[in-house]
Amino acid sequence: MVDALHELIASGTVRLLDFVIVHKDDEGGVTSIEIEDHLEEYGFEDIEFAAIGVTGQEDIDSFAELIDPGTSAAIVALELAWAARLAGSVAASSPSCRNSPR
Repeated sequence: MVDALHELIASGTVRLLDFVIVHKDDEGGVTSIEIEDHLEEYGFEDIEFAAIGVTGQEDIDSFAELIDPGTSAAIVALELAWAARLAGSVAASSPSCRNSPR
């Protein structure tokens, strides 16, 4: 997975904002690992994070409810670079909002 993230970041497709590993033990206890504290251990030493810390405890708690006991999963917060460029372009064009109910 780290190689795929490297490729997406290098190509400018995404920016990595945050990465948290969440583990639920067999008894249902939850632990989380903020990847910025373990960059080399998980192969992230060459990846630039754009906004570490955007994943809050509430996000982790909600996500943990979806994880089966005895398993782990990752929260990967990404910014789609094309969307950021599009939003910037739209904002720069002085748009106006219209209410158009359907």
